[in-house]
Amino acid sequence: MPFTPALRGDAINNFEFVKQIHNSFARKMDILNSDLQLKSEATSKRSRSARHTQDESETDAGFHFIAFVPALGIVWKFDGLERQPHALGKYTSHKDWLDLVKPNIRTRMEEYEEGQIEFSILSLAKDPLLDLVDRLATNVKHLESVNERLISSQQGETGFDSALEDRLQSAVLGPDETYGLTREQIDQAKIPAEREAEYSTYSFQDLAELQQQLADEQQLLRTAIREEQQALQADADYVAGRRYDYGPAVRAWVRSLARKRVLEDLT
Repeated sequence: MPFTPALRGDAINNFEFVKQIHNSFARKMDILNSDLQLKSEATSKRSRSARHTQDESETDAGFHFIAFVPALGIVWKFDGLERQPHALGKYTSHKDWLDLVKPNIRTRMEEYEEGQIEFSILSLAKDPLLDLVDRLATNVKHLESVNERLISSQQGETGFDSALEDRLQSAVLGPDETYGLTREQIDQAKIPAEREAEYSTYSFQDLAELQQQLADEQQLLRTAIREEQQALQADADYVAGRRYDYGPAVRAWVRSLARKRVLEDLT
């Protein structure tokens, strides 16, 4: 906190943990190319005039990060070329703060000619899987309460509906590693007191219908969780493939083709 923006940037730039994570997503060839480019830029800048250096810095200045952050009831713009944040205005909820940001993003995009894609937009958001698992935990907590009341209220009922038992067999009624659901999450889930009081007034049939509703909702939640898990696995597979350096294999094949004089026929 006491650091100036320049010192803060220098501290992050020399933070080994961040460096290791950042470089873990790059192939060896990417790092070598980056080092070569930095070396080339440093050598060329020493040999250029101050005027040319200034022109180049002005050109390169267009490529940097700009962040829009809602905090303390105000939307802030953090521009890497400005000395301090800029307040865009106040927001009332996290759903409408983007309305203050869109004009800035649109203006930035319109600076480029049609067909040019020299920018990217990234969003930092909460992992939807966390929210889905929390909702599943709440669903299971509701089912536990309803099932307990059904068991106690079925005494004296003629012919307990076998469909209820079948439905429970396919439902998640406790911790489940498949969905990343733990006992602790279920216990921490809250059922509003008014809902608990409402359950106590339900008849056996009302509880059975509620159980059906909760089971249907859970099925949708479980499907959404599986889809999100598959998406995360696809991302992990892509990152693993992205990290793999195919350069040595390509160079080996090229050398082999050269020895066999295959490349001569291609030129």
